[in-house]
Amino acid sequence: MGVLSQSVGCARLRSAADVAPPGFAGRSRVLTGSRGASVYRLPWRWLVVAGVLLGGCDRPGGAVPSQSLSTARPPEKTPALETVAATLSDTARARVERFCGDCHDLPSPASFPRDRWPKEVRQGFDFYLASLRTDLPRPPEGEAIRYFQQTAPDRLSVPRAADRAEPSAPITFLPLEGLTGVEAVDPAIAQLIALPPSGAAALELVTTDMRSGEIRRWQLTGGAAEGRVLARLSHPCRVSSAGAAGEGWFVADLGSFLPEDHTTGGVFFVPDLIEDDAPRNRASAVDIRRGLGRVVSAVPFDWDDDGRRDLVVAEFGWRASGALRVLLGGAEPGAVRDAGAAGAFREIVIDPRHGVLDVRVADLDGDGRDDVVAAFAQEHETVDG
Repeated sequence: MGVLSQSVGCARLRSAADVAPPGFAGRSRVLTGSRGASVYRLPWRWLVVAGVLLGGCDRPGGAVPSQSLSTARPPEKTPALETVAATLSDTARARVERFCGDCHDLPSPASFPRDRWPKEVRQGFDFYLASLRTDLPRPPEGEAIRYFQQTAPDRLSVPRAADRAEPSAPITFLPLEGLTGVEAVDPAIAQLIALPPSGAAALELVTTDMRSGEIRRWQLTGGAAEGRVLARLSHPCRVSSAGAAGEGWFVADLGSFLPEDHTTGGVFFVPDLIEDDAPRNRASAVDIRRGLGRVVSAVPFDWDDDGRRDLVVAEFGWRASGALRVLLGGAEPGAVRDAGAAGAFREIVIDPRHGVLDVRVADLDGDGRDDVVAAFAQEHETVDG
């Protein structure tokens, strides 16, 4: 959530006494300060003389008139940072802490260097406006900037991992040797799930790698592990067992490694490998739903109690995309066998908010029927059922 929008508006005139709240990121904004131009009534002769001296708007190259003839107010001196910060009253500090610590814990001023805080504060104000919430008293932007700059460092100093002293963990992690078939690239594992062991394997795992696009099934025997690639997709995030639909996995694909708004994410079905099958790729995987944002999870679930298996899809998206939706009949056996069924399922948007982190199915109220529980991030920071 902490990445500033790449689009910026036009230049802004700001005043410490009167700063209007920012608009959405990327929209041109002009904020009018508290200063106003003074208007004087002069005899017409003086106006003619002034017009000759100043040259009007026809000055070549936009020349600036002499300061001796200008009525512009001299620039105000900016007080020292310590002086500005010290002027924040307890009431002002409480106002900032309530506004900036409502959706999540109050950010530490040490999170960014001092000169970065104006940018971060404006981003937070933009997020609040984009959420369409109106329940929080909004402090002046200048107050919030001063609050964080007061104790922020001039620059960040991050020690090397080798130089950091950290408390020992209660458990010991041992590296696995003999990982066969793994290329020498930095993995970006989004999920690791354990399966019931089979054959001589002490443990079986399934992993998804957002960077390489590989979904692997591992067999761990002793201190060694052997992995086979089930499929290579775009940027898989999580998989869910297809269960009654067939031997295989529903795959939630992000569509991009880095966060952005797009429609290249989707939901796919990948069957398990049989003996020496070649790994599936995106062309051979069954499309369940394309054209979504960053999809993080897809879970089978009978949404409408009609006896058919549906799919609850958690589409995180980013800032302008994302929702929690249900694909009716999307987890039926016919759906995973028909490669042309993509987009053929009736769809219900349960929650239009972006930022859904994950979804779980459980009987919350003990009525014998499963319920849906979803966690939302971004400006929402809620768990809803």
